[in-house]
Amino acid sequence: MSEVVHAPLTIQELSRQTDMAVSTIRSHMDVFQRQGAYEEAGHWLFPYGTRYPFFPRKSELREIEKIYRVILNATNKKLYVDHVTLGLLPEEFDALIGALVKEGYLTPTGVANPYGANAYLCTPEAGKLLRQSRENVLRALAQFAQIAGVVISAHGAGLF
Repeated sequence: MSEVVHAPLTIQELSRQTDMAVSTIRSHMDVFQRQGAYEEAGHWLFPYGTRYPFFPRKSELREIEKIYRVILNATNKKLYVDHVTLGLLPEEFDALIGALVKEGYLTPTGVANPYGANAYLCTPEAGKLLRQSRENVLRALAQFAQIAGVVISAHGAGLF
């Protein structure tokens, strides 16, 4: 069975899909370019499955359980998050995503969009977890982080 190839989205289509103004999308074009956006004949085009970026506070990136929470929050809201957003190496980000999939918190969407976590959605299990108090969520994700054994290096922006 062959994979369905989708045409790229125009900025107006992305605006309707994300419920964001075209001017707001233009103001974050650097993040959209990390998702494969490109300009052709004076028009911006976006890969199918592109999401509006998630902008976490720096304080949310200091502990591994908070990073897991940011990934889950972003995917639950169908927002874009990637290794750059989180101050991680690409391999570290991939390991975190893999651990969340293995634990049943994320599921692949089947959308052929390889950028960041665009190809994943939160599962009902993750949704239930995120509806709990912030403290309970962080406690559960701290336990998960210990079990998952994902190690994050002490590189980048002095966050760790």
